[in-house]
Amino acid sequence: MKVRFIMRRKRNKIRYYVSVVIIILCVFTIVENKKLINSKLEDVWTILQDTIVENESKKVIEKSKDTTKKSEIEETKSNKSKKTIGEIERYAYSYLNKEEKKVYMEWVDILLEHKTKVEVSTLDPDIIEKAYRYVLSDYPGMFWVNGYSYVEHKLFNKTTKVVVEPEFTMTKEERQVKQKQIDAKVNEYLSGISQESSDYEKMKYVYDSLTTKVVYNKNAKDNQNICSVFLNGESVCQGYAYATQYLLQKLNIPCVSVTGTALGEGHAWNLVKLDGQYYYVDTTWGSNSNQKEYANQVNYAYFCLTSAEMSLTHQPSGLFPLPECTATQNNYFVKEGYYFESFETSVLSKFIQTAYESQQNAICLKFANKELYESFRKYYIEESHIFDCIGQTTSIRYLEDNVHNVLTFYRQSE
Repeated sequence: MKVRFIMRRKRNKIRYYVSVVIIILCVFTIVENKKLINSKLEDVWTILQDTIVENESKKVIEKSKDTTKKSEIEETKSNKSKKTIGEIERYAYSYLNKEEKKVYMEWVDILLEHKTKVEVSTLDPDIIEKAYRYVLSDYPGMFWVNGYSYVEHKLFNKTTKVVVEPEFTMTKEERQVKQKQIDAKVNEYLSGISQESSDYEKMKYVYDSLTTKVVYNKNAKDNQNICSVFLNGESVCQGYAYATQYLLQKLNIPCVSVTGTALGEGHAWNLVKLDGQYYYVDTTWGSNSNQKEYANQVNYAYFCLTSAEMSLTHQPSGLFPLPECTATQNNYFVKEGYYFESFETSVLSKFIQTAYESQQNAICLKFANKELYESFRKYYIEESHIFDCIGQTTSIRYLEDNVHNVLTFYRQSE
């Protein structure tokens, strides 16, 4: 009996110690788990603090930048599939996909309504930039816009939304005042042409008006928008191109501004659609205002050119697809009968004499190739046979364009 009692007491002791150990282990486990939980919570909070931030890096896109970043674009579509917004065909818009068109229309609303800090429907900064540039190409009258910035909002290092903020050069009220001034000037510009006139007549009227009324000046105020042209009467290529587009759109002629380089320098010109066919026009180079001896004289060498002709001096940036322009019927020289495909002195002399006697300020000739151009130049200029047509006592100046085989004679002011 005694032995059994001792064994029972030993068993109770063992149970007691085991229980104590279990309790200690449980307490230790609880404490460690609590530390782990706290540690995890601290980690999560740190992550949230690190990731729920606004990306403060802003990307400002300057409107005056002549060179542009190439972006992927759809293959050239048929001209028949062009889309319109309102009553005017918007060329650049037609080359956007569904998502890009949505952002394009958001930009139109933001800029026209003078909105600031607007969330757009895309998270892709490249689409935002592309749509913005396409809007400016289609809408030449946005003189109050001067770029934009954007802010990316991120969660766990992933962009959740993008907010754009345009840079406006004036308030909406100031813009409305200036718009009235522009409207009045534009009405003056268009007072001599009718909506019923032919496409060619409208194009020539706008070309003549801008090349003779606007002075090229690199230091012109607001020279990257239409204010420089219509309010100040002086501008650079971007102002000329936007003004050309603005006036043609008022006359229901589809037109878009094209940027790129000309003879290696940043430049802007236009693509126009006359009688269903596309042509290139450069009113900046049509103006001789920066050449004192030819001031107020129009240079038609850049009036309605084909792609092949334009590519001799101009290279587009590739912002959007451009058509292959092959039509020639609305080229100035072809339309007016000043295009020559053969060298016949009797025909050419009669043409020059008739033009001079009709008191034309300029006598323009374009030749089909370099050989004809050089033959004319040698006979009429170097050998002075031009005076057989206009008289020996007459003074005359001439401007030559050996790239496009064009010679223009100007009557000397008395």
